Amino acid sequence: MVEDSNSLFKSKKPNVFERYRDDQLSKKRGAFFVRLAIYIYTLLMAVLRYSRAESDKLKRIEKNKTIYVYETQNQKRALSVLYKEDKEKHTLSFHHFYSADSSLNEVLPLILGLISLPYYVIYFLFFDFKHRILIDKYLISFGYYLYFRFFLPVNVTNVVVANDHTERLRAFAHACKTRSIKITYVQHSPVNSAFPPLNLYDISMLDGQSSLDTYMNTGPVLGEVILSGAIRNFFLKTDVDLVCEHDRKTFGIGINTLVDVKKLTGLVGDISNKHPDHKVIIRLHPSQMKEHSMFSSIFDSELIHVSGAWEQSTMEFINTIDVLFAGSSSIHLDALAAGVLAVMVDIDTEFSDYYLFQQRGCVIAFCDFLNLDVSRYTDVCACSIDKARYYDFALGMNSTQQQVILKNCLNKIKENKSPQVL
Repeated sequence: MVEDSNSLFKSKKPNVFERYRDDQLSKKRGAFFVRLAIYIYTLLMAVLRYSRAESDKLKRIEKNKTIYVYETQNQKRALSVLYKEDKEKHTLSFHHFYSADSSLNEVLPLILGLISLPYYVIYFLFFDFKHRILIDKYLISFGYYLYFRFFLPVNVTNVVVANDHTERLRAFAHACKTRSIKITYVQHSPVNSAFPPLNLYDISMLDGQSSLDTYMNTGPVLGEVILSGAIRNFFLKTDVDLVCEHDRKTFGIGINTLVDVKKLTGLVGDISNKHPDHKVIIRLHPSQMKEHSMFSSIFDSELIHVSGAWEQSTMEFINTIDVLFAGSSSIHLDALAAGVLAVMVDIDTEFSDYYLFQQRGCVIAFCDFLNLDVSRYTDVCACSIDKARYYDFALGMNSTQQQVILKNCLNKIKENKSPQVL
């Protein structure tokens, strides 16, 4: 479970993971104790955070409800379109700060994980050097598996998850399989070759053929596969005729922790020189909250605004711009789903068309954008959407077409129920 949930040790992996692994391994036993300390800290925070009333919520899950499980805001977004239409739903969050019908009290799973501590201490310190930096993930997986194997209410027969690779959710999925509980997987972001095989789910709802091809190259694909399109983007404004319905004159730049500030500064300068009357919004990644003031001081201008994912959702950001500029990121597909022109730019420390968006024509290169007249944005965006359907089957569909897909997916989920098991 742990190795499947971590791309650090796969044969194919991004350089950033290689650097992280090498950095952790260079610390030898120190990294082991740091990760163990983080686990203990997480347990102590769970004890302080949860009340007894919250810890009893799982016991009150009603029979015949479909349980939608998530542990991040992005996963919740991936499932919300489905469960908002499902009258027989019950939402379960693995973290208290993502509102749900039930919030998991992590105290018991984490305490159960400590049962395995003596074994892993001996094993990692004396036998397996490579994986010792993942000690906390081994403990979490062990604890979550035991918890859901024996403490999940007996009337649960059907669950839906939106992640296939984190240790918590994979442990949960393994526990469900052990108890013969039917489980549906809904893709919440683009997948790559470092993801684990698609082998735990009765039904898998994937964004498009690209996702299925990736999983088939990773390992055996078990269960039924449905190319549903990116359900998380359903019912957004997808009619490309509306992309220039008003003169916003605003460009957006999506960045992350890999951004090269010097390259970003050059990009902003090139955009401003080409379109001096346009406003530019630079949107920071959720993990860049502490860097907000630094970027704000660097880009101190009336026409340049620095925002963050913690104050503006992805779609709120995209719905305020005419053009999106970003490196190799799935945010390009979010932009196309809303009918916004997507442009690939070299602003990261290492430029890479990781998802092959540019190679397949789903985005345009920055040099082509510089020669593009505003009147052609809509036509070029429409062409990009056609080519991007390899990644998102439902891209460009209207709300009626999306409603049909959603109804079919919900029917599949409701049919995917196991008899009540003890």
